[in-house]
Amino acid sequence: MKLTIFTDIETLAPQRDCWDRVAGERSFFRYSWLMNWYKAMRTEGDQLQVIVAMDDQGQWYAVAPLFISAGKLRLLGSGAACTDYAGLFSCLDTKLHRKFAEMVSDYLADSIRVGGPLESIDSIELEGCGKLDESADYFGELLSAHGFSHHEVETEGTWKVLLPESFDQLNATFSKSMRRKTKAAQKRLAADETRVEFADPKTFERHWQLFEMLHQKRREFLGQPGCFANQNFRTFLKTATGELLDASLAELLVIFHDECPISSVLLLKSDNSCMMYQSGLDPEFSALEPGYQTNTAAIDYAINNGFKYFDFLRGDEPYKARWSTTRESILRRKYVPRKLKSQLKHGTWVIGRTIKNYMTGSGHPGEPSGSH
Repeated sequence: MKLTIFTDIETLAPQRDCWDRVAGERSFFRYSWLMNWYKAMRTEGDQLQVIVAMDDQGQWYAVAPLFISAGKLRLLGSGAACTDYAGLFSCLDTKLHRKFAEMVSDYLADSIRVGGPLESIDSIELEGCGKLDESADYFGELLSAHGFSHHEVETEGTWKVLLPESFDQLNATFSKSMRRKTKAAQKRLAADETRVEFADPKTFERHWQLFEMLHQKRREFLGQPGCFANQNFRTFLKTATGELLDASLAELLVIFHDECPISSVLLLKSDNSCMMYQSGLDPEFSALEPGYQTNTAAIDYAINNGFKYFDFLRGDEPYKARWSTTRESILRRKYVPRKLKSQLKHGTWVIGRTIKNYMTGSGHPGEPSGSH
């Protein structure tokens, strides 16, 4: 097994099928998600640093989806995209995945040193890793063994529910008041005046317009600009969703009441999990509790399609805890090489964050990256 480094899209694009064979059914690792993010969201001076493990015949086994930005080595999909459970990924068994992590950490430690080809990098920042991700922990331990300082910040949590065989069984785990809400949602979804539509490649454009409109309506009602106010993010998410839908790794559904669209949700798939990435609703129909209808329809879809988990993903909104969920923290990890300039920069950053959080009353020298 040897490492190959890809530093530009033109060289990497023809290897898309190889990438996706490694990513498998994990939508957050697919080429559609990570490379469309990079194409739309990169800033001037950014450069790919995708590290791939392959054999002598060119068969891919593992990928470290990295890029360089402003002196930092980061994971593709970082920031506003909220790529959860991010990190190195492979199609290998645990033992060989650990070998890949060792090879990558050795390469980075040698390249980032003074005089190395990546000497300009002052930190490795891994955002979106799950706190329970043992492979991310191991990779961090390897970097620490190479002399990198470690700084860790908890952003927000993901919220996952273990699915039973039926929605009624899940309903039985809810509080009495919650059961009233979900049973009302089930009744409304079964009513003649309600229709649930799933997008397909032919109807994607129409459903996307409704989804975007409903998401923005909700955000504007809350006095927020909404993520689609950012044209680059809009381009990324629409393109990535369309390609994932073509690969049967995404679902976009819209709920209508008397032919009026009242709510919508974008679901992404990852092995045994159905993940709720983003949703929207029309506040004018609040009396119909469209949020409960959306969540009920989405979870019912996940159960009927054999998923083991339904995941609300990142964001600590209070409603998520009501759905019998378990929380997992999402982390931003920073590793600083043992170089004087890098250590001085990091020390200045820590002091600045400490002062800022003292002034604002926050409890740690970091800040949440935001929910979907």
